[in-house]
Amino acid sequence: MAQSASALVEQFRKPDFDVAAFVRDATGQGGDRIARLTQTLEDCAGRFDDDLQREIIACHEELLQNASNISNLDGQLGNIREVVDTLKTSISRVKGDVLTPFHSVKRRAMLLKRMQDVNVLIRRLRYFLFDARKLRTQMEAPAKDFSKAAHTLQELEAALQEGGLERVDILRGEVTWIRETGTRIRRQAEEDLRTGTRQGSQISLHVALQVFFNLQCLWPQLRRLLSEMLDEFSQAVLPAGSGFHQALEMNLQVLAAQTQRVHVLDELIRSKTDPLTQRSFSSVLEEEGVASLTAHFWAEATSSLRSKLARVASDRASR
Repeated sequence: MAQSASALVEQFRKPDFDVAAFVRDATGQGGDRIARLTQTLEDCAGRFDDDLQREIIACHEELLQNASNISNLDGQLGNIREVVDTLKTSISRVKGDVLTPFHSVKRRAMLLKRMQDVNVLIRRLRYFLFDARKLRTQMEAPAKDFSKAAHTLQELEAALQEGGLERVDILRGEVTWIRETGTRIRRQAEEDLRTGTRQGSQISLHVALQVFFNLQCLWPQLRRLLSEMLDEFSQAVLPAGSGFHQALEMNLQVLAAQTQRVHVLDELIRSKTDPLTQRSFSSVLEEEGVASLTAHFWAEATSSLRSKLARVASDRASR
Protein backbone atom coordinates (compact mmCIF):
# COMPACT_ATOMS: atom_id res chain seq x y z
CA MET A 1 0.00 0.00 0.00
CA ALA A 2 2.84 2.35 0.98
CA GLN A 3 4.78 1.43 -2.12
CA SER A 4 1.68 1.91 -4.26
CA ALA A 5 1.05 5.35 -2.68
CA SER A 6 4.71 6.30 -3.09
CA ALA A 7 4.68 5.26 -6.75
CA LEU A 8 1.46 7.19 -7.29
CA VAL A 9 2.96 10.33 -5.73
CA GLU A 10 6.08 10.00 -7.85
CA GLN A 11 3.88 9.71 -10.93
CA PHE A 12 2.09 12.95 -10.00
CA ARG A 13 5.42 14.73 -9.52
CA LYS A 14 6.63 14.02 -13.06
CA PRO A 15 6.87 17.24 -15.17
CA ASP A 16 5.22 15.53 -18.11
CA PHE A 17 2.28 14.16 -16.06
CA ASP A 18 -0.79 13.84 -18.32
CA VAL A 19 -4.11 13.94 -16.44
CA ALA A 20 -6.15 12.69 -19.41
CA ALA A 21 -3.88 9.66 -19.91
CA PHE A 22 -3.91 8.88 -16.15
CA VAL A 23 -7.71 8.91 -15.99
CA ARG A 24 -8.00 6.84 -19.17
CA ASP A 25 -5.64 4.18 -17.83
CA ALA A 26 -7.35 4.11 -14.42
CA THR A 27 -10.86 3.75 -15.81
CA GLY A 28 -9.79 1.05 -18.21
CA GLN A 29 -8.70 -1.36 -15.42
CA GLY A 30 -12.10 -2.11 -13.93
CA GLY A 31 -14.17 -0.96 -10.99
CA ASP A 32 -12.01 -2.63 -8.29
CA ARG A 33 -8.94 -0.87 -9.59
CA ILE A 34 -10.74 2.47 -9.58
CA ALA A 35 -11.90 1.91 -5.95
CA ARG A 36 -8.39 1.03 -4.79
CA LEU A 37 -6.90 4.01 -6.67
CA THR A 38 -9.48 6.35 -5.14
CA GLN A 39 -8.66 5.09 -1.65
CA THR A 40 -4.96 5.49 -2.29
CA LEU A 41 -5.49 9.09 -3.43
CA GLU A 42 -7.53 9.82 -0.27
CA ASP A 43 -4.79 8.33 1.90
CA CYS A 44 -2.11 10.41 0.13
CA ALA A 45 -4.19 13.56 0.58
CA GLY A 46 -4.64 12.81 4.33
CA ARG A 47 -0.94 12.15 4.71
CA PHE A 48 -0.02 15.41 2.94
CA ASP A 49 -2.43 17.28 5.20
CA ASP A 50 -0.80 15.76 8.32
CA ASP A 51 2.67 16.63 7.00
CA LEU A 52 1.56 20.22 6.36
CA GLN A 53 0.16 20.50 9.90
CA ARG A 54 3.41 19.21 11.38
CA GLU A 55 5.45 21.70 9.30
CA ILE A 56 3.24 24.56 10.43
CA ILE A 57 3.61 23.55 14.08
CA ALA A 58 7.39 23.20 13.70
CA CYS A 59 7.67 26.70 12.14
CA HIS A 60 5.13 28.36 14.46
CA GLU A 61 7.60 30.79 16.07
CA GLU A 62 9.14 31.81 12.76
CA LEU A 63 5.72 32.38 11.24
CA LEU A 64 4.70 34.58 14.18
CA GLN A 65 7.91 36.60 13.83
CA ASN A 66 7.30 37.07 10.11
CA ALA A 67 3.74 38.13 10.85
CA SER A 68 5.15 40.79 13.21
CA ASN A 69 7.53 41.98 10.48
CA ILE A 70 4.63 42.17 8.06
CA SER A 71 2.72 44.26 10.59
CA ASN A 72 5.70 46.59 10.94
CA LEU A 73 5.98 46.79 7.15
CA ASP A 74 2.33 47.67 6.90
CA GLY A 75 2.87 50.42 9.47
CA GLN A 76 5.84 51.78 7.54
CA LEU A 77 3.83 51.71 4.34
CA GLY A 78 1.11 53.63 6.12
CA ASN A 79 3.65 56.24 7.21
CA ILE A 80 4.95 56.51 3.66
CA ARG A 81 1.42 56.98 2.38
CA GLU A 82 0.93 59.79 4.88
CA VAL A 83 4.17 61.44 3.73
CA VAL A 84 3.12 61.11 0.10
CA ASP A 85 -0.29 62.60 0.85
CA THR A 86 1.38 65.47 2.72
CA LEU A 87 3.76 66.02 -0.21
CA LYS A 88 0.84 66.09 -2.64
CA THR A 89 -0.92 68.61 -0.44
CA SER A 90 2.23 70.76 -0.32
CA ILE A 91 2.62 70.60 -4.10
CA SER A 92 -0.98 71.64 -4.57
CA ARG A 93 -0.47 74.54 -2.17
CA VAL A 94 2.72 75.59 -4.01
CA LYS A 95 0.84 75.50 -7.30
CA GLY A 96 -1.88 77.63 -5.81
CA ASP A 97 0.60 80.09 -4.24
CA VAL A 98 2.95 80.34 -7.24
CA LEU A 99 1.34 79.22 -10.49
CA THR A 100 -1.99 80.95 -9.97
CA PRO A 101 -0.40 84.41 -9.49
CA PHE A 102 1.99 83.63 -12.38
CA HIS A 103 -0.86 82.82 -14.74
CA SER A 104 -2.66 85.93 -13.55
CA VAL A 105 0.42 88.10 -14.21
CA LYS A 106 0.95 86.42 -17.60
CA ARG A 107 -2.66 87.06 -18.61
CA ARG A 108 -2.45 90.69 -17.52
CA ALA A 109 0.86 91.14 -19.36
CA MET A 110 -0.74 89.75 -22.51
CA LEU A 111 -3.68 92.13 -22.13
CA LEU A 112 -1.29 95.02 -21.53
CA LYS A 113 0.67 94.12 -24.68
CA ARG A 114 -2.53 94.01 -26.71
CA MET A 115 -3.57 97.37 -25.31
CA GLN A 116 -0.15 98.78 -26.17
CA ASP A 117 -0.37 97.38 -29.72
CA VAL A 118 -3.80 98.93 -30.13
CA ASN A 119 -2.51 102.22 -28.77
CA VAL A 120 0.42 102.20 -31.22
CA LEU A 121 -1.90 101.30 -34.10
CA ILE A 122 -4.31 104.11 -33.21
CA ARG A 123 -1.44 106.60 -32.99
CA ARG A 124 -0.05 105.43 -36.35
CA LEU A 125 -3.54 105.59 -37.82
CA ARG A 126 -3.97 109.17 -36.63
CA TYR A 127 -0.64 110.28 -38.15
CA PHE A 128 -1.41 108.36 -41.34
CA LEU A 129 -4.80 110.01 -41.81
CA PHE A 130 -3.26 113.41 -41.09
CA ASP A 131 -0.59 112.89 -43.77
CA ALA A 132 -3.18 111.49 -46.19
CA ARG A 133 -5.30 114.63 -45.81
CA LYS A 134 -2.20 116.78 -46.26
CA LEU A 135 -1.28 114.89 -49.45
CA ARG A 136 -4.79 115.39 -50.84
CA THR A 137 -4.55 119.10 -50.12
CA GLN A 138 -1.16 119.30 -51.84
CA MET A 139 -2.36 117.37 -54.90
CA GLU A 140 -5.62 119.31 -55.20
CA ALA A 141 -3.94 122.73 -54.96
CA PRO A 142 -4.06 124.82 -58.17
CA ALA A 143 -0.26 125.19 -58.19
CA LYS A 144 0.92 121.71 -57.23
CA ASP A 145 4.24 121.47 -55.39
CA PHE A 146 5.33 117.95 -56.27
CA SER A 147 8.44 118.17 -54.10
CA LYS A 148 6.39 118.75 -50.92
CA ALA A 149 3.87 116.14 -52.02
CA ALA A 150 6.75 113.69 -52.50
CA HIS A 151 7.91 114.29 -48.93
CA THR A 152 4.43 113.55 -47.58
CA LEU A 153 4.12 110.55 -49.89
CA GLN A 154 7.40 109.10 -48.61
CA GLU A 155 6.14 109.28 -45.01
CA LEU A 156 2.90 107.55 -46.01
CA GLU A 157 4.70 104.80 -47.94
CA ALA A 158 7.07 104.25 -45.00
CA ALA A 159 4.06 103.85 -42.70
CA LEU A 160 2.54 101.30 -45.10
CA GLN A 161 5.79 99.33 -45.27
CA GLU A 162 5.70 98.86 -41.50
CA GLY A 163 2.56 96.78 -42.01
CA GLY A 164 -0.74 96.62 -40.18
CA LEU A 165 -2.48 99.62 -41.73
CA GLU A 166 -3.54 97.84 -44.92
CA ARG A 167 -5.63 95.42 -42.86
CA VAL A 168 -7.82 98.30 -41.62
CA ASP A 169 -10.93 98.18 -43.80
CA ILE A 170 -11.63 101.91 -43.74
CA LEU A 171 -8.15 102.63 -45.15
CA ARG A 172 -8.33 100.42 -48.24
CA GLY A 173 -9.66 103.16 -50.48
CA GLU A 174 -7.16 105.65 -49.06
CA VAL A 175 -4.26 103.23 -49.56
CA THR A 176 -5.28 102.65 -53.19
CA TRP A 177 -5.41 106.40 -53.82
CA ILE A 178 -1.98 106.88 -52.18
CA ARG A 179 -0.40 104.22 -54.39
CA GLU A 180 -1.96 105.75 -57.51
CA THR A 181 -0.76 109.19 -56.44
CA GLY A 182 2.74 107.81 -55.89
CA THR A 183 2.79 106.43 -59.43
CA ARG A 184 1.57 109.76 -60.76
CA ILE A 185 4.21 111.78 -58.89
CA ARG A 186 7.02 109.47 -59.98
CA ARG A 187 5.96 109.55 -63.64
CA GLN A 188 5.76 113.34 -63.58
CA ALA A 189 9.18 113.62 -61.95
CA GLU A 190 10.71 111.22 -64.49
CA GLU A 191 9.28 113.29 -67.32
CA ASP A 192 10.55 116.52 -65.74
CA LEU A 193 14.01 114.99 -65.34
CA ARG A 194 14.18 113.88 -68.99
CA THR A 195 12.74 117.15 -70.32
CA GLY A 196 14.87 119.31 -68.05
CA THR A 197 18.05 117.44 -69.02
CA ARG A 198 17.23 117.61 -72.73
CA GLN A 199 16.20 121.25 -72.73
CA GLY A 200 18.41 122.50 -69.91
CA SER A 201 15.40 123.63 -67.85
CA GLN A 202 16.66 124.44 -64.36
CA ILE A 203 13.12 124.62 -62.93
CA SER A 204 12.13 121.16 -64.16
CA LEU A 205 15.43 119.67 -62.99
CA HIS A 206 15.14 121.38 -59.61
CA VAL A 207 11.64 119.96 -58.98
CA ALA A 208 12.49 116.47 -60.28
CA LEU A 209 15.67 116.19 -58.21
CA GLN A 210 13.88 117.34 -55.06
CA VAL A 211 11.07 114.83 -55.66
CA PHE A 212 13.47 111.92 -56.06
CA PHE A 213 15.51 113.04 -53.07
CA ASN A 214 12.38 113.16 -50.91
CA LEU A 215 11.32 109.72 -52.18
CA GLN A 216 14.83 108.41 -51.36
CA CYS A 217 15.42 107.16 -54.91
CA LEU A 218 17.67 109.90 -56.32
CA TRP A 219 20.55 107.71 -57.51
CA PRO A 220 18.37 104.95 -59.07
CA GLN A 221 16.55 107.57 -61.13
CA LEU A 222 19.79 109.29 -62.20
CA ARG A 223 21.28 105.92 -63.12
CA ARG A 224 18.21 105.15 -65.25
CA LEU A 225 18.55 108.52 -67.01
CA LEU A 226 22.23 107.89 -67.76
CA SER A 227 21.40 104.40 -69.07
CA GLU A 228 18.85 105.91 -71.47
CA MET A 229 21.43 108.45 -72.71
CA LEU A 230 24.05 105.72 -73.16
CA ASP A 231 21.54 103.61 -75.10
CA GLU A 232 20.88 106.60 -77.35
CA PHE A 233 24.60 107.04 -77.95
CA SER A 234 25.13 103.31 -78.62
CA GLN A 235 22.45 103.44 -81.33
CA ALA A 236 24.44 106.00 -83.31
CA VAL A 237 25.90 104.09 -86.26
CA LEU A 238 29.67 104.02 -86.88
CA PRO A 239 30.33 102.15 -90.14
CA ALA A 240 33.76 101.04 -91.33
CA GLY A 241 33.31 102.19 -94.92
CA SER A 242 33.57 105.51 -96.69
CA GLY A 243 31.14 107.20 -94.33
CA PHE A 244 33.30 106.52 -91.29
CA HIS A 245 34.55 110.07 -90.74
CA GLN A 246 31.13 111.63 -91.10
CA ALA A 247 29.59 109.02 -88.77
CA LEU A 248 32.42 109.53 -86.28
CA GLU A 249 31.75 113.24 -86.31
CA MET A 250 28.09 112.57 -85.59
CA ASN A 251 28.99 110.22 -82.73
CA LEU A 252 31.31 112.81 -81.23
CA GLN A 253 28.63 115.49 -81.52
CA VAL A 254 26.12 113.24 -79.74
CA LEU A 255 28.69 112.42 -77.07
CA ALA A 256 29.58 116.07 -76.55
CA ALA A 257 25.93 117.13 -76.34
CA GLN A 258 25.08 114.43 -73.84
CA THR A 259 28.16 115.14 -71.75
CA GLN A 260 27.22 118.82 -71.66
CA ARG A 261 23.72 117.94 -70.44
CA VAL A 262 25.09 115.63 -67.77
CA HIS A 263 27.56 118.32 -66.71
CA VAL A 264 24.72 120.83 -66.21
CA LEU A 265 22.80 118.26 -64.23
CA ASP A 266 25.92 117.41 -62.21
CA GLU A 267 26.54 121.07 -61.33
CA LEU A 268 22.93 121.47 -60.22
CA ILE A 269 23.19 118.39 -58.00
CA ARG A 270 26.41 119.71 -56.42
CA SER A 271 24.72 123.01 -55.61
CA LYS A 272 21.56 121.59 -54.06
CA THR A 273 20.97 120.94 -50.36
CA ASP A 274 17.76 119.64 -48.89
CA PRO A 275 16.17 122.50 -46.90
CA LEU A 276 14.62 120.15 -44.34
CA THR A 277 17.52 117.80 -43.53
CA GLN A 278 20.35 120.13 -44.64
CA ARG A 279 21.84 117.17 -46.50
CA SER A 280 23.56 117.79 -49.82
CA PHE A 281 22.31 115.93 -52.89
CA SER A 282 25.87 115.04 -53.88
CA SER A 283 26.28 113.07 -50.64
CA VAL A 284 23.64 110.61 -51.91
CA LEU A 285 25.82 109.89 -54.97
CA GLU A 286 28.97 109.68 -52.87
CA GLU A 287 27.36 106.95 -50.75
CA GLU A 288 26.94 104.95 -53.98
CA GLY A 289 30.61 105.48 -54.91
CA VAL A 290 29.89 108.20 -57.50
CA ALA A 291 32.10 111.22 -56.81
CA SER A 292 31.08 112.99 -60.03
CA LEU A 293 28.08 112.31 -62.23
CA THR A 294 29.94 113.73 -65.27
CA ALA A 295 32.97 111.52 -64.69
CA HIS A 296 30.75 108.47 -64.23
CA PHE A 297 28.91 109.15 -67.51
CA TRP A 298 32.12 109.96 -69.37
CA ALA A 299 33.71 106.66 -68.34
CA GLU A 300 30.68 104.70 -69.55
CA ALA A 301 30.35 106.70 -72.80
CA THR A 302 34.02 106.46 -73.76
CA SER A 303 33.90 102.74 -73.09
CA SER A 304 31.01 102.48 -75.53
CA LEU A 305 32.96 104.57 -78.09
CA ARG A 306 36.01 102.34 -77.72
CA SER A 307 33.82 99.32 -78.42
CA LYS A 308 32.52 100.97 -81.59
CA LEU A 309 36.06 101.83 -82.80
CA ALA A 310 37.21 98.30 -82.01
CA ARG A 311 34.41 96.90 -84.19
CA VAL A 312 35.39 99.27 -87.01
CA ALA A 313 39.03 98.18 -86.78
CA SER A 314 37.99 94.54 -86.76
CA ASP A 315 35.79 95.04 -89.85
CA ARG A 316 38.62 96.73 -91.76
CA ALA A 317 41.08 94.04 -90.81
CA SER A 318 38.76 91.32 -92.03
CA ARG A 319 38.48 92.86 -95.51
